[in-house]
Amino acid sequence: MRMSADHAAAERANPWHAYWRGQATEQVLPPNHPGAGALDSFWTALLDARLVRGHARDVVDLASGGGEVAERVQRAAAGSGITLNLVCVDIAEAALQRLAARLPGARTLVANVSTPPLPEQSQDLVVSQFGIEYAGREAFVAAGRLVRPGGALAAVVHHAGSGIHRECVDNESAAEAIIDAALLPAMHEYFERLGAPGVTGPQRESSERRVRRAARSLEQVVRARGASGAGGALVSRLFKDCAQLFGRAEHYEPAEVLAWTDGMMAEVYAYRDRMRSMQSAALDGPAVEALADALRAGDMTVVRAEAMVTASGDPVAWILEAERPVD
Repeated sequence: MRMSADHAAAERANPWHAYWRGQATEQVLPPNHPGAGALDSFWTALLDARLVRGHARDVVDLASGGGEVAERVQRAAAGSGITLNLVCVDIAEAALQRLAARLPGARTLVANVSTPPLPEQSQDLVVSQFGIEYAGREAFVAAGRLVRPGGALAAVVHHAGSGIHRECVDNESAAEAIIDAALLPAMHEYFERLGAPGVTGPQRESSERRVRRAARSLEQVVRARGASGAGGALVSRLFKDCAQLFGRAEHYEPAEVLAWTDGMMAEVYAYRDRMRSMQSAALDGPAVEALADALRAGDMTVVRAEAMVTASGDPVAWILEAERPVD
């Protein structure tokens, strides 16, 4: 398969950059997700205590992504008549571009959250949701250093074994199934030969058989998984799109289909790699306690290092909240 190899390699190296350039959503969990209520309750209470009643004015959102938490911060401040200095830091410029378009009052900084370009002890409130843990222990230490006396750090981080973590495992499996079926490379070869001069009938027939074999393989995955969940929806959508393109090949320009297969292959690999990175970032109990110890070593008082759970008791995330005492 002749693909844009450099582009595909770049997307795989930075799967979150590709995500924010594509059809990303600022919303971490859909409203009907079992963990959405717990997440909403946490931030509502946290911002009421730390921002509205705690008089925080300088706020930074680390690994802000598209700004879901930043939007909550702005909304809470506006509802209370608070003049806010909000800074959002993320390594993905595309994410911050989206954020700036939605939240024009926020200042954005493209930077690694392990070395945020902000003065130490300059923030009343440092927040992060499903982001800072990707950068490791040093990012938490750096976040703690930003907190001024009387201020606080509040981070919601991925929980190993949570429902979100299990979904990531399943979604990675779905992406791997697409890759293993090799339908996209088969489609690429078929349409490449369809539009190329000098290709013999037997060569085209060979490519057609390859597409049919790959389609049968992926169809088995569709039947086994259904269309539920993000992974199942991805497999089902891809199978249907390929079936339509192949079944009506004469109605499409081969060059357009080749560009589509290249793009879809890059998307599948990036999706798989995002699911892997989310699993790698997820923390267990001892890891969270180690982070709490690191904050204590930086003269922070840990208020809580505990699991956020759904109404049924299933973990959603870890909550890590700490304060810097007033001297």
